[in-house]
Amino acid sequence: EGVAALEVPSLGKVARFAVPALGVYLASPTMSLVDTAFVGLGDSGGLELAALSPGTALCDTLVLFFNFLWVATTGLVASASGDAREKTARVRTAMHGAMYAASLLGVALAIFLATQSPAAMAFMGVDPAVIAPAAHYIAIRGAAMPFQLVGMACNAGMLGAGDSKASLLITLAAAAVNLVGDWLLCPKTGIVGAAWATAASLVVYCALQILAAWRKGMLPRSAACLSGGEGRQGGQAGSPLSLLRPPSRGTVAAFMGYCGPYSFAMSTRVIGILAVASAAARLGATPLGAHQVLGSLFFFLACWGEPLGQTAQSMIPPLVRRGAGAGLSPKSSAAVRSLIGLLARVCIGVSVLLGLAGSALLGGFPGFFTSSAEVAGELLRLSPMMAVVLVFSCINVLIDGILLSLRDMRALIAITSCTFSVQMACLLLGLPDMLGLVGVWCA
Repeated sequence: EGVAALEVPSLGKVARFAVPALGVYLASPTMSLVDTAFVGLGDSGGLELAALSPGTALCDTLVLFFNFLWVATTGLVASASGDAREKTARVRTAMHGAMYAASLLGVALAIFLATQSPAAMAFMGVDPAVIAPAAHYIAIRGAAMPFQLVGMACNAGMLGAGDSKASLLITLAAAAVNLVGDWLLCPKTGIVGAAWATAASLVVYCALQILAAWRKGMLPRSAACLSGGEGRQGGQAGSPLSLLRPPSRGTVAAFMGYCGPYSFAMSTRVIGILAVASAAARLGATPLGAHQVLGSLFFFLACWGEPLGQTAQSMIPPLVRRGAGAGLSPKSSAAVRSLIGLLARVCIGVSVLLGLAGSALLGGFPGFFTSSAEVAGELLRLSPMMAVVLVFSCINVLIDGILLSLRDMRALIAITSCTFSVQMACLLLGLPDMLGLVGVWCA
């Protein structure tokens, strides 16, 4: 390999990829944040705002269980090798497998949310007064889960191919649909209108993602590609109906290489998020409403650091692949270290900015999220904690991206297990009982 082939991406190239990549991460938290603002401003009693907390917790965090699918799709597309036809065939096969799995998982998740959300909220210790409105929100938004998961699978593949510009435009379009829907529906129907607006925006999001991937040539043009014949067919014949064919055993095996270790890591994080939501729910309606605002703002701002991890997953594998033999050559090893150093420096700056932004929004503009004076007081009290949580969250995202790009699943599991143990210890030792919502966010 020549030195040019192992050239480290510049800061400008990283920025051109990372900034538009925000789209894939901002979709869901943006919609939840918009829902929170519209419902909170029209709900002086705070009941529907409190109901949004378990509603968005179940809808948003359960999606994290399937993050292994997005990670696998990005990894398989980014590491695709061979000549032009072979690489195209491998990319299309990976995309087909991801979209097929996303469709099935989305339907299963929709059924679970429609039938089991009241029981799940009761298990979490949610106030019975908010279970009914939360269940209505979950059932409506849950019906759009297949569209959300398929859209995210498409976007993950496009990011793996190095195309992040379409993500931002598509997310802006979906967010606009959600914003207009909330503006039209929330004043009359409250939390139910917010759910319909979000569901409609997710359908638009999915449709635009599929269209973008199809136009980019990343989806199968014929059933031949699913059995290894894409190169011979040239990808000209067929229709999107070829996506309905189940993936091959080889494709399933490739995804399973990511599935086991990363599913464990994500499961501990989802359990941790739900445990924190459950602890907040036991504190009463006012702390729960404040926790909903805190959670929505946290997930929204934390997503601004996610492109750093995605950049590592998309840019490090090509450098590793170009190394001689099975391991890293000295040149590619130096290139990987240089890229990691660049991403780390950017991460420090971004994490500090996010922490300051979160603290400033809560401390200076609590009325933007709620009309309740009690909830606003809680937000003001938690503003310094938000800054600390956002800084460490951004750093953790980059570490995850680096470990995933290097396929170091053992280190990922070890780090995740350690952080999960500390979090559970804080909750079990009664920190929320002693410090209230501050204790919840300390955990």
